[in-house]
Amino acid sequence: MKKSLWSAQYRARNKLSNGIVTLDNGRIYGGNAVFYFTGTYDSNQTRTSARVIIRRYADGDSILGDIDEAVVLLSGTIGDTHIFFAGHLEDHPEAKFRAKMEKLADLD
Repeated sequence: MKKSLWSAQYRARNKLSNGIVTLDNGRIYGGNAVFYFTGTYDSNQTRTSARVIIRRYADGDSILGDIDEAVVLLSGTIGDTHIFFAGHLEDHPEAKFRAKMEKLADLD
């Protein structure tokens, strides 16, 4: 997947949040108003999987509950201008997570 900038909408526990994500040759960087994200991904033409560490840097509500740091495991499908993810917290498989990402720009 090319180096690119994406908007992201996250859903967990019937709550919604938005953020920004950069995909860069197997690495993920991003954040929102409360957390920043770093991680890795692997993909082929139509499928992807990711391991993302989220860390709190500011006060505010979280769609994942009262956490300061967590690992999210994701898998999803890739389209030309979107990626749909489903996953869960690594330490709490019952804590489900969904994301929809829309491509904003190629960065190369």
